[in-house]
Amino acid sequence: MGPTHTQDGGEGKYVERLRGADKKIETFPCPTCRSEFTLKSNQDVAELPSSYFIKNMLEIMAIQRKAKTSTACSRCQDPAINHCASCEMFMCKKCSEWHDSWPANKNHNALSVQELSNPESQVKMRRKLYCAKHEDKILEYYCETCKELCCIDCVVLIHTKTNHSCVAMREIKQKQRETLQSSCTTLDEKLAEGKKALNNICEVMKSLEKNAETAKDQIKEQKENILKIVAEKLDERAKKMNDDVDKVYCELQSELSKQHDEMKDYLDKVQASVSLPKNLLKRGSIEEIISSQKLIDEKIEKLTNQQPENLAAVNDGSIQYAPDDIGKISVDEIVDKLGHVEGGVPAMYNLIKKSSSILKGEIAFMKHLKKWLREKCKWNLCYRASRDGWSSQDFHKHCDNKGPTVVLVKANDCIFGGYTDQNWDSGGNYKHSNSSFLFSLRNKDNLAPFIANIKQGQEQYAICCSSGYGPNFGGGHDLHICGNPQVRQSYSKFGNTYQLPPGYVYNSEQANNLLAGQYKFLTTEIEVFN
Repeated sequence: MGPTHTQDGGEGKYVERLRGADKKIETFPCPTCRSEFTLKSNQDVAELPSSYFIKNMLEIMAIQRKAKTSTACSRCQDPAINHCASCEMFMCKKCSEWHDSWPANKNHNALSVQELSNPESQVKMRRKLYCAKHEDKILEYYCETCKELCCIDCVVLIHTKTNHSCVAMREIKQKQRETLQSSCTTLDEKLAEGKKALNNICEVMKSLEKNAETAKDQIKEQKENILKIVAEKLDERAKKMNDDVDKVYCELQSELSKQHDEMKDYLDKVQASVSLPKNLLKRGSIEEIISSQKLIDEKIEKLTNQQPENLAAVNDGSIQYAPDDIGKISVDEIVDKLGHVEGGVPAMYNLIKKSSSILKGEIAFMKHLKKWLREKCKWNLCYRASRDGWSSQDFHKHCDNKGPTVVLVKANDCIFGGYTDQNWDSGGNYKHSNSSFLFSLRNKDNLAPFIANIKQGQEQYAICCSSGYGPNFGGGHDLHICGNPQVRQSYSKFGNTYQLPPGYVYNSEQANNLLAGQYKFLTTEIEVFN
């Protein structure tokens, strides 16, 4: 269907069937090689460019098939012994002698019937290419501007503009073969690269299944170690965690399978594109090579555009089980000690997982943060209260002038915080921002994770900086973290500067309790990232 295939009369119906009533559809998959070709709504299938190489090969095959049967002379019907590619006729002995006696036939390519089956004879069997516009003129020139073969009349009459560069094909023969060789090398490299990536994905898929089974075995072993203490709750938790493993496995398997199929499809397209330049390199004439180069370049460009952006596996295929120590603990603590399931995740999640103790094991929360923040935060840990100190001076020492920043707070098992594009400092002033927001990842009202954007007209009160306390969002202290918040109560008057979720009213008990579970609260951890 595409430029490398001949049209046999059924392509118009094929295009009409795919296009239907929608004339805007102009790109179609070739039913032969799966590559795409473009046909405008006002074009006919016959207008698709042809491949001289393919046409010549088909003609040669037809001649060879005919030569294998009992072939008669095209002139007198006696048994043929020779074939003239220039005259396109089989000849008996008598007609061959008559043919060779004419001076005009001196340069004709005549081969014996036995020679027709010889691959080395295929070059001699090819006909000269004649101009479609000037039928008696041979295509002996190449317009580098139009990238097409042309005859001497075309050079004189059509390709006469100053910016047209026409050269004799004999002058660029070696250059074009070198270009074709480079195209073959490029396709070989893409094929090797794709195969390597596909093999890697297959290995990760195998490892994923093995790791999933290993994680389940470890969960079972840990469960049996503490089963005597809290059998019923432990079984319930173990079942949930096995489900988590299966869920993570299915997610990762789905990602890898999708990537596997995409990579396989891409490889098939590369593989389908390799044969033409290689066959041209081995058997093609210079005319065929030159006329096909534009097509090959277009295929390589299309393959480059279609090449999957990420050749590495979309995830590392790991599912890890992280057990905790068993000791004299309460029933709830024992259930929690069963651990959690971790799966292979993108690099950003791995970075958060390593740097944040608040978000440990909270993959879903990481995904929400990634969605909200995109590239606004690089997730470099600037400050952790339990590590760097709880005082306001400790906060400012590690966080001032490092914006944009993300503040994470954990209190009463709630996880919340805020983002600002402004720098923290100790100047005792408000800072203007259009993009700052508060967020809640886990709350006592069981609302799904949400963000609270700044209210229109309140942008000048986005954050408040003071040496006497930690991060403070909003002019009315929507979120106020005091100094030493692990022993001194911080508070939230959510809704003054930042928008509350639907159904919540500013200054109500429900609004004040939303972020931390209560209006005044002690924090168990604070982390700041930039």
